[in-house]
Amino acid sequence: MKIVALVVLITYVPSFAFGVPVLLFPEEVTKSDSTCLRSRLQGKMDASDKHTSGNWFVAGFFSGVLLGLIGTGVTLAIAAGPSPTPKQMPEDPDIDLVCYINGYESKAKGKNMLHAGLGGLLGTAVWVAAYFVFIHDDKK
Repeated sequence: MKIVALVVLITYVPSFAFGVPVLLFPEEVTKSDSTCLRSRLQGKMDASDKHTSGNWFVAGFFSGVLLGLIGTGVTLAIAAGPSPTPKQMPEDPDIDLVCYINGYESKAKGKNMLHAGLGGLLGTAVWVAAYFVFIHDDKK
């Protein structure tokens, strides 16, 4: 009985803990799973190539300049909200559109958050530099 409990624990706990199904045998991967994984990867690659997130960098920069780290955090929180969708869907009949969109959205949202955070940190650095150059020098 202890061996059965250990096998169940090893098999199912990582699946629930990380939200990823654990496959013990390669035979468990069906054609549908393979199509979904391939479609999701294609969506991530398309988002990496085609999705632009320069506006998030600009928004992060200005929020960092105006509000410092608080502005950076606010911009990151806003960037984490919307899920960008692809402007053009692939016409390949072997692509599972739900999985493709899921992959595209996850990669595009990651790009948005990365650029918003980098812009915010750069804006905060400008704010700190301006503080030391203009305000801190006047106090001496």
